Amino acid sequence: MKLQYWVLAIVVLQALSTAAHANDRTVSRSQFGDEWPFTVEEGTLRCSDNEVTFSTNGVQYAVNGSAKSAGYASMDTIWQPNTELIQEMADAMGMTLEEAMKEFTFKISVGPVIESGLELCK
Repeated sequence: MKLQYWVLAIVVLQALSTAAHANDRTVSRSQFGDEWPFTVEEGTLRCSDNEVTFSTNGVQYAVNGSAKSAGYASMDTIWQPNTELIQEMADAMGMTLEEAMKEFTFKISVGPVIESGLELCK
């Protein structure tokens, strides 16, 4: 009888473990190409209660507003600048790219990552 309880407990734990990780997946620069908004090469994209997060190097970053409101870390430290747009501004204003990088904070859109993350919540 005790063996049956252990087997049942193992089955339940496996089901919970699978459910806990059903809303995440590894994503990388190679999957998103030019739309990759991060300075790191890969991480884990998660969605829970419509909170989309991206984890890398032991930190879970907020990707959408819901996750930001929930208190996850700001992704500003890993958010890739949009150097093409900044270069256009630099050219238009007669500045060097370095000067423009200090002046403008245009970033690569996180829209595609948010969309991909929200798919995990479905």
